[in-house]
Amino acid sequence: MLPAQDHKRLKDGDQGGNTGGMGAFCPCALLTDAQLREIEETILKRAVEGLKKEGLPFVGKKNS
Repeated sequence: MLPAQDHKRLKDGDQGGNTGGMGAFCPCALLTDAQLREIEETILKRAVEGLKKEGLPFVGKKNS
């Protein structure tokens, strides 16, 4: 699961009306490699492990 950046506001500087998710893009360059690894270890892997425990395995493709 790659991180995405979503621009919620119409104008730069978080100004203007809410766009409702228009303008999202992936991958997001705001996170460092170290932050991405931490997110993978502390959130994503734990979420998948929890799904497996509940009998709901996550099936996805690892992006290399």
